[in-house]
Amino acid sequence: MIEKKYKIAYLSFRDPEDKASNSGIQYYMLNALREQGNVVDVYYPSGFISKFILKVLYRIYHFRYPDFEQFSNWPVLFRFLGVYFSTRLMFSFKKYELMFASRGAHLIPFLKSELPLIYTSDITYQLMLEYYKGYADLPKIFYESGQFKEKATISRSALCIYPSNWAANSAINDYMADSDKVASIASGANFDSSSIPSLAALASQRREKSVCKILFVGRDWNVKGGGIAFNAVRILNQQGIKATLTVIGCLPPFKDYPDWLTVIKRLDKNIPEQNQKLMHFFANAHIFFVPTRHEAFGLVFAEACAYGLPCLATNTGGVPMIVKHNYNGYLFNIQDGAEVYARQLSELWKDAELYDALSKNARRQYDEVLNWGSWGRAVQTEIERVLG
Repeated sequence: MIEKKYKIAYLSFRDPEDKASNSGIQYYMLNALREQGNVVDVYYPSGFISKFILKVLYRIYHFRYPDFEQFSNWPVLFRFLGVYFSTRLMFSFKKYELMFASRGAHLIPFLKSELPLIYTSDITYQLMLEYYKGYADLPKIFYESGQFKEKATISRSALCIYPSNWAANSAINDYMADSDKVASIASGANFDSSSIPSLAALASQRREKSVCKILFVGRDWNVKGGGIAFNAVRILNQQGIKATLTVIGCLPPFKDYPDWLTVIKRLDKNIPEQNQKLMHFFANAHIFFVPTRHEAFGLVFAEACAYGLPCLATNTGGVPMIVKHNYNGYLFNIQDGAEVYARQLSELWKDAELYDALSKNARRQYDEVLNWGSWGRAVQTEIERVLG
């Protein structure tokens, strides 16, 4: 059967063709839709006037609410964006078959258009309230407006796509979304597939195993479980297992680093030299270890799978969509401490056959599921299912 191709208006708050936007997710989604043969035009506040208005609104917002980073939940912003996108689409004089919006619930509540909407996000507002810290003292205006935009967007959508069952179930249970209009499709790793070495080449690089090289990537030491990772690797070394921990993206809360700890504050994928360095660390590590406390999905685990790295992670949020227990890694309870992780690391490192099996499965998970080509094909199938 030949899949239908669509004319799509891609709505975004920022330029989705900019790889730096939203950690590259918008960029890869846009290209995945185009690679399916769709004609996709991008709409975002790009002109001088719209940028000026947004800048003014942002200043007004922070003057009124200096203590709350809730600009995207401000009703005034909803109305401006509704007028902006309604006008842009009305005067585009192009005939589209659908609209696509990623992580843009604030774009939709006041949008005037008859086009069916395909909406995707990694989390619902209700899950954010329940799952993440910092929402207990949220002013009533932001609680109500956040719920309003989420409900309005989900009910308006012909199809809601989430990267995890965790988020998809929230759309159904918390916002009464029709289950036939909700799909769970895992997002892809934010690496260009052509740049990723073959598993055979990676296995060859990792043949030297005198030292267990463990990689930790995350922007927040505490949220990503940095202390647990540090102490688990410390235990390994105390037990006589030579292990190193490379931390990329954040700084530990202490200054006196042991010789087995390497810390790199930040590597920007959009700077070629830094991206090459990041890929070098993925290629040369043996194990990926991030005992995260909170994670809506965890694209970094998908990136680890692309490099055939067995993953140790927490059974929380959307992580189980990527890390399958005893298949491409291990999932732990949120209350498990460093000793529990250290035991599993030791067992994995000492069993070459087990390590190879998990490594192969991690790469297979990437090749079959956790890449943007697979995401694009699955999304295309779902769009055709709901729109025909």
